[in-house]
Amino acid sequence: MFEVTRYEPPRIFVTDHRTGETYKFLIETDGVIKQDGAFADGDARRAAIKYLAQRPRANAVLGKT
Repeated sequence: MFEVTRYEPPRIFVTDHRTGETYKFLIETDGVIKQDGAFADGDARRAAIKYLAQRPRANAVLGKT
């Protein structure tokens, strides 16, 4: 199970609770999510995207409504 454990714009941290690994992603001003560090599972990236999609403030920062 992947879960966002910390969000410090422009970085978002996703933890894999099975392995304990935490993956870092960088959110660029245009909304692109880039990996920042060790290679992450696609599920980790999807967890980050889902988390951001549910946050109105994050969307406002990215210029989306």
